[in-house]
Amino acid sequence: MIQVSSMDSANHLKKSNGIKIIKITTKFKCSKCDLEYSKEIEIWDKYVEFFKEHEPMPIQCEECAEKERLQDIIECGDKLIKTLPKKYQKLKDYYNFQERVDKMKYKSIFLHGETGSGKTFFAIMVLKELWLEGKTGMFLSYPEFMNFCLNNFERARSKLNEVKDYAGCLIIDDLGAERMTDYSKNFIYIIINYRESNSLQTIITSNYSIKQLDYMIDKRISSRIAGMCDIFELNGDKRIPF
Repeated sequence: MIQVSSMDSANHLKKSNGIKIIKITTKFKCSKCDLEYSKEIEIWDKYVEFFKEHEPMPIQCEECAEKERLQDIIECGDKLIKTLPKKYQKLKDYYNFQERVDKMKYKSIFLHGETGSGKTFFAIMVLKELWLEGKTGMFLSYPEFMNFCLNNFERARSKLNEVKDYAGCLIIDDLGAERMTDYSKNFIYIIINYRESNSLQTIITSNYSIKQLDYMIDKRISSRIAGMCDIFELNGDKRIPF
């Protein structure tokens, strides 16, 4: 049976433009497992009779809803993992990065160091953690991105906008590995400037330090990277063992 909360309680009654919002306790029946449970909800007072007539309402219980959410994440994650380079699709924490990943997974990061020091490995570990939480993230090899733009000039601008506007975590991998022309410098400036201005999470990996990027690309770009990212240098050979 529906229980209507006290009409005198300020916590249980709201008035807006003459509409009364009240709290009721009513029964629900899970549409998945048939579990019957009671729950307190807020409704417009005119709908009290509707809930009485349709009790119990067929709505998923929290446990079934959570199971469905996790299953969606797993299925979505499997599809997302296939977008990664093959050698990173079955990534394991060979180098005990997990603790650092947990601390930094919501930040913008610039990772630099010599080839094989684990920069891409670390960035993809962060990306997979975000995917497991149901968040969005995209891996972008910057040399491959520029190669696509140079060979598909008519689609380059729309691809650039897709990357710079991406709302989730964007990984820009191997910045500086491609031949830096004025064209490619302009593209990376547009991406970095937009994401820095709009506080969009961005993880960048490079073999070059911020100071080296000053000369290799443009001080405007390196200064924006330094402004939006926590900067970390990785050392040592951390190539993925096969």
